[in-house]
Amino acid sequence: MKHIRKRLTYANVMSSIAVFVVLGGAAFAAVQLPKNSVGTKQLKKNAVSKAKIKKNAVVGSKVQNGSLSAADIGGAVNDSSALGGKAASAYQGKEHWALVHANGTEILAQSGGISLVGHITGGYGIRFPVPTENAAIQATPTTAGFAGTPAGAPLTLKSGPCPASIDCTAITGLETANDALVITFKAETLTDMGFYIT
Repeated sequence: MKHIRKRLTYANVMSSIAVFVVLGGAAFAAVQLPKNSVGTKQLKKNAVSKAKIKKNAVVGSKVQNGSLSAADIGGAVNDSSALGGKAASAYQGKEHWALVHANGTEILAQSGGISLVGHITGGYGIRFPVPTENAAIQATPTTAGFAGTPAGAPLTLKSGPCPASIDCTAITGLETANDALVITFKAETLTDMGFYIT
């Protein structure tokens, strides 16, 4: 005991106390950190790895727009150019519409890029700015007295391949993949009428 007391100096005592404080303080800090007390300032760059992220912790709202590629998403995304062997540009990207007058020479209103390419009584050739083969086309007759539509019912429309009862060769210009044929009837008789096509 005398041997220890001889070697006990102020410097030895203070350095021993300092070691205990440092070690005890680090242990206290490691155990006693308050919840949510560590933020981005305390994290080193690249400290959070993929393995340290809880499953389903990152949702779409937390991902920066444009930061992911198809490879990041994996098998969940297919290349649209592989759909039906067609490029993505072959599919309708926006709705195209037109209000066509019964006279077959006027488009009263439209979304843009649509034209009339031919007309016979009850038959209208419509050209869209995009191919129509992959688009769902619908035509609806206007009410009587509007856009040249005659009075009386029933008014019906048909679209698709030219029926045998009509000489569609008279509608010149129907020759591209962007074209559609609309046929209008009144009581099963070919009749000119206005219609809305989309």
